[in-house]
Amino acid sequence: AERPSDPVRASGVRTGTRGTDYSLSQGLRGGVFARSAVLVPLEALHPRWAQNHGDAGTRDLVRRLISIREAGEANDVVVILGACDEANVDRMLSVYGHVLGSAPSTAWHGFGLSVSAQSLRAIAILRWVRRLALARGHRIPVRLVASGADWADQWRFGGEAGLRGPAVFESRDQVAVSMIACARMLLSEPTAFHSVFAAADPDVLGAIQQIAPG
Repeated sequence: AERPSDPVRASGVRTGTRGTDYSLSQGLRGGVFARSAVLVPLEALHPRWAQNHGDAGTRDLVRRLISIREAGEANDVVVILGACDEANVDRMLSVYGHVLGSAPSTAWHGFGLSVSAQSLRAIAILRWVRRLALARGHRIPVRLVASGADWADQWRFGGEAGLRGPAVFESRDQVAVSMIACARMLLSEPTAFHSVFAAADPDVLGAIQQIAPG
């Protein structure tokens, strides 16, 4: 049976092989996401992630990621850095800033970030990325996702951070509103961002399609 997402699909939203993951790329033709891309979870950069903390661990992560970024540039493959856990987002941003800062400002623009709209800090993270992009004078690829989270981990991290609950939005409707708000920000800053959006709900991507320019 056809899914109710068919009109959305026809207007540029693409589905994954299982038909459950949908993506929409801003400026797909000629844009940075028209090329091949690889998602690199921060936690996968070191075989002993749990013990790899502190300054020495961060330097090791930066070194590894610089090599990956350079390989991506050499092969014209977009490299997107992400974090599987909200508790690791701050470290992800720190490592990303170090790696981006190590490259010349005129370098290849295919090194970006994955940001979860489920995070309570999603807009603040995008503002940080925007400042970084404007300071360097080029667009940063951002993969905005409405991803799931391990609730036990999010409650634990929320408690450690002094929050009264998890560090993520708890309902599907809240995540949808966050996704659209973040997308609106990304789409309103074409000099700062290359954008691609991924969600399990095609209606959310249909709403983003409606606010996308052109």
